[in-house]
Amino acid sequence: MKNDGVNCRYGRTGLYKALMFGQATVLATSVETCKAVLMAEDVMVTGWPKSTCTLMGPNSFTCLGRAEHHRLRRLTATSFNGHATLVAFLPTLHNFIIPALASWASASSPSSPIPLLPHLKKVDHMSTSL
Repeated sequence: MKNDGVNCRYGRTGLYKALMFGQATVLATSVETCKAVLMAEDVMVTGWPKSTCTLMGPNSFTCLGRAEHHRLRRLTATSFNGHATLVAFLPTLHNFIIPALASWASASSPSSPIPLLPHLKKVDHMSTSL
């Protein structure tokens, strides 16, 4: 089982508390727990840390309210879902990803940080400008 280390340490509860993005986070790992969490929409509060919203911007899908997120997802999902759409987008994505990976591989030091956010913003901009 994938979570054997966690299960041995904390037991098979399927619900664990961890520190992610500097905030206490609850992780649901079992099928039963995930179903319970996802079905209890009126009880559970979902969201991202404030730092994520700061990085991604206030109008990012991750920072929108539930109703607005669902509305925009319905509008944009048809643009990205489906084999034909993904196949058409692949060459554009390939032209961006390969040079980015090559520049990261040729960094002066293997331990030098990779500026991931600017690259993710470029990918996001590419996807919205198609």
